[in-house]
Amino acid sequence: MDLNRLTRHWAELFDTSKPRIAPMHVSSLRTILYPISSQFSRRVLGFSLGQVVILLAYTILICFGMFLFSDPVSNPKRAGWIVVTQIPAAFLLASKNSLIGLLVGKGYEKLNYLHRWVGQMIFIAALFHVVSWLVVWTKANDLTKNMRTQVSITGMVAFSGICVLALSSIPVMRNKLWMIFSYGHIIGFTTFVVGACYHVPVAIPWCVAAGGIYALDLILRAVQVHYKPATIEYLPALKATRVVVPSLRSGWRAGQHVRLFVLSSGMGVMNAVESHPFTIASTSEDQEGMVLYCREAGDWTRQLAKLARGHPAAPLGYGSSDKEAGFSSGRTVNVLVQGPYGGPGNVIFSSFSSAMFVCGGGGITFGLSATQDVIRDAFDRCSRIRVVDLVWVVQDPSALIPILPAFKRLVSAAESISSVSLHIHVHYTRASNFSASSIGDLHLPEEIKLVPGRPDLGDMLAALCDCTSGIKNAPAPGGEREQLYGVVVGACGPEPLMDSVRKAEHAVGRSVRNAVGGVELVEEAFAW
Repeated sequence: MDLNRLTRHWAELFDTSKPRIAPMHVSSLRTILYPISSQFSRRVLGFSLGQVVILLAYTILICFGMFLFSDPVSNPKRAGWIVVTQIPAAFLLASKNSLIGLLVGKGYEKLNYLHRWVGQMIFIAALFHVVSWLVVWTKANDLTKNMRTQVSITGMVAFSGICVLALSSIPVMRNKLWMIFSYGHIIGFTTFVVGACYHVPVAIPWCVAAGGIYALDLILRAVQVHYKPATIEYLPALKATRVVVPSLRSGWRAGQHVRLFVLSSGMGVMNAVESHPFTIASTSEDQEGMVLYCREAGDWTRQLAKLARGHPAAPLGYGSSDKEAGFSSGRTVNVLVQGPYGGPGNVIFSSFSSAMFVCGGGGITFGLSATQDVIRDAFDRCSRIRVVDLVWVVQDPSALIPILPAFKRLVSAAESISSVSLHIHVHYTRASNFSASSIGDLHLPEEIKLVPGRPDLGDMLAALCDCTSGIKNAPAPGGEREQLYGVVVGACGPEPLMDSVRKAEHAVGRSVRNAVGGVELVEEAFAW
């Protein structure tokens, strides 16, 4: 830590004439409308109840458009109009730089469920449109004649594009076969839009609007692209590749992610033009630069790991330095970094009195950046945070080794701030050959706990709320009582862990919420 900055911090800490600057805390509607709002966070078929209400309202609107005062069998044009009018909506919700996301303070990944639903409604409406015309022509005994017309041929071309989009969007394609999903979308929507414009000229303005939305998105993406050298190093304990872009040191918030292209012949031609999203594990203005952890989860990340293993790291050890943790000088490659995107939106972690970050596996990237962010803000006297709990759930305790230097730096930084208490809990869920002596060799500070078994998040959150409510009785500058601004819970990990976090947050009673100033949940999912 910079000695001059530390000296300046302590001087400012005892300077009562200088007011403390902290971000304004504005309670969310979820906090204001509690307990009514808590019902909308309940999960139904993989969606929150609030999302279900939005999807149901949209579906009812589409059904009104298709069926009100109309028989879709005898009047197929109504369904066709539904398809055409929803094209811009589908493109708008798919944009990485979405205007809707900007208005509601949500990243594109948070709106993706709406994009998928709009796409499904387009497919269903198009299916109604095609089948209805086939029924009409069959009843009139002129099916063959009508199928040979230009309108019918271009219509079937457009419908084939929709079918390609639908097939490439099924979960197995989206989650496991990303290249098929990506190129299927490019081929599908190009075929659909071109076919629709030739099918009916009235579709042209709607397709032009969609094209304009997509073109603007591409321009904004191009503006956000950085071509930089990066160092990659493989971490066996995490089964991940650590990517460091030292020349990128600002321009993002904690919890945001970027899309990464690795421009190396070692990645292969197809992988070199493929990008994947990764949460940034460092804070803006970090001297190390932008840090990403890319866990092996598919062909692309496995190829990246193979490329990194071509330059072996130093042997794993139990010290606190990067070299002892398995970080070597690494291998330098050129990368394209696009973004940042997503993040906590309108939520400002430093505006709360306490924070609890729960991470599972590779989700530690979110927890690291968020914790570093609030600690840095507290160090710079621009935070309301008093208590921070970081909970990391892993399968094997050896996963702690590569991250331990970062944890120790966090603890060291927090120790220099008298107003902040930091606790890090690492829970491992599988039996391990890690012995007590091995754990002792890690030289863990008392603020870092390595615990077997899954965490009881309900008890941990309750304890944090109790600790936070106790802050109110502590003296604040000027002799007044400390005002509480709520507890924020940030979570990133696999769906079972996210469910546990939701249940823990939901279990906090009204009286406790009122005592601490509210409890808010920020979710960062692994997939969308």
